[in-house]
Amino acid sequence: MIVPRPLLCLILLLAALGSAVIPASAEAEAAAAPVVLADGSQRVEVTLPSGWQLQPLPNLPITVGVLMTEDGADATNVNLLCQPFDGDLGTYVQRNVDELKAMLPEFNLEEQSPVKSASGVEMTKLVTSSNPDGKTLRQTFFLGRLEGDLAFTLTCTCVLEKAKEFDPVFAQIAETLRLKD
Repeated sequence: MIVPRPLLCLILLLAALGSAVIPASAEAEAAAAPVVLADGSQRVEVTLPSGWQLQPLPNLPITVGVLMTEDGADATNVNLLCQPFDGDLGTYVQRNVDELKAMLPEFNLEEQSPVKSASGVEMTKLVTSSNPDGKTLRQTFFLGRLEGDLAFTLTCTCVLEKAKEFDPVFAQIAETLRLKD
């Protein structure tokens, strides 16, 4: 069982996303309706609260849900990735934790717990903090399995100082996770 590394590369890329995204106007955010974010294979999707924007990443088949601060200083973001994996959920979770520990400076696993979306999708929630590029981030991962040899990861990222504000938002987003036929 080999876990591909695109998830970890994506995490590191998203840590630097704040400087690459242009903030939306307050009027556009207020008028925005909830948006749907799907993984690249269109097998899994979540609904983001109004005010969030979809931001494709250049040269990658990935779209990120982004909520910018007014000054554009940091981007709270969410991404959804499906990848091949032929083991059980517990093994998928442990492999991801092991790789995160190896790759992210000052990685700290603060919580690990089972959760379910409103549609009944079973997941494992990991709440973590790390310090890539000298910026302490809170990342909440929701990991699950699909039929066949696929697993998914919903990654929710914000700066640590905003964790109390965004932890409930991330839980709300995860609750909307559903599998597409």
